[in-house]
Amino acid sequence: MANRDIDVVVESAASNSFLPLGLSSVDLTFYARAVKIRNLKRTLLNIGCGSLGQGSDSGDQTGNITDLVATIDKATGGDMQRIGALCLYGTSNGSGQTLGLALALQKRGAPKATYVGLGDLTLMPFGRNPPVPGIGNLQPVNAPRVSFGTGINPFATLKAFGLPPNVDDNDPPRIFDPGVVADILENYYTHAGNRMRVYAQSPAGANNWWWTSTQTFGEVHGEIPGSWKNKRLATISDGSILNRGPGSVDEGHHDSLCGQARLAMSHEAGIALGNFVTKLPPAP
Repeated sequence: MANRDIDVVVESAASNSFLPLGLSSVDLTFYARAVKIRNLKRTLLNIGCGSLGQGSDSGDQTGNITDLVATIDKATGGDMQRIGALCLYGTSNGSGQTLGLALALQKRGAPKATYVGLGDLTLMPFGRNPPVPGIGNLQPVNAPRVSFGTGINPFATLKAFGLPPNVDDNDPPRIFDPGVVADILENYYTHAGNRMRVYAQSPAGANNWWWTSTQTFGEVHGEIPGSWKNKRLATISDGSILNRGPGSVDEGHHDSLCGQARLAMSHEAGIALGNFVTKLPPAP
C-alpha cells in the first residue's frame, strides 16, 4: 500500500493564461504547523494556474487538464495512490477546470479528494462549446420562473433600461451532478445577475423563457445537486446597467462573488489539509 506522502493543491484562476504554473493562494498556516508538531515527512505539490485553453482555442481546457494530471503523475512517480490530501478549487472559468481535473484524477485511481471548491461556476444558457472534458457543456437543466411575489415588477428594468428581467429569487439554475466525489464539496454562487428572456429557439420550448445575463455569452450561476453544499453569497456590483460583457452590472456581481469565494476556498482548503495530516500517525 502506498504511503500517501504527497499532498496536492491546485487552484484554477478565472480566465488567466494557463502557464506559467505558480503557487495557489491556499492558507498553509494550519497545515505547516501540524506537519511540524507531528514531525511528519510530507511533500506538498502546490499549484496555481489559469484556465484559458492552450493553442488556438482558448475555451478548450483539454490540454490544461492533461498537463495538470501529468504534473501530478510525475510528482507521484506514476503512483496516484501516493496522494494524501487532495484539494482542488477554482473560480469562474476555473471552476469548470476544477471539475474536469477532479474527475480526471478519479478516473486515474487517485484517492478520494479531500476538498473540492467552486466559485461561480459558469453555467452557459446554450451550453459551453467546447464542453469541459469529462463534465459536459454546463447547460442549466431547469427553466427559469417569473416572479411576481416580491411586489416588484420583474419587467420594470426591462422597460427602463433594456435589461432582461431577473428570475425568481428562489429559483437558481441547476446542472446535473457531475459525478465528482470528495470529503467536502462546496459550490459558492451569486444569484444576482441571473436573468431571463424569451428565445424563439429556447431549450424550454419555442418562444419560451430561458436563462441569460448581461455577461459575455449570458452566463448564469447556480446550484449543483447531490452531495454539494451550495453556498449562496450576497454580492455588490459597480458595473453599469448600460454595458454588456466586461463592465456590466452582472459582471460586477460575478467578480464580487469570485473574490469572496477565492478567499473562503483558500481558507477551507488549508483547514482540510491540516485536518488530514493531524489524523496521520506521528513519526516515530
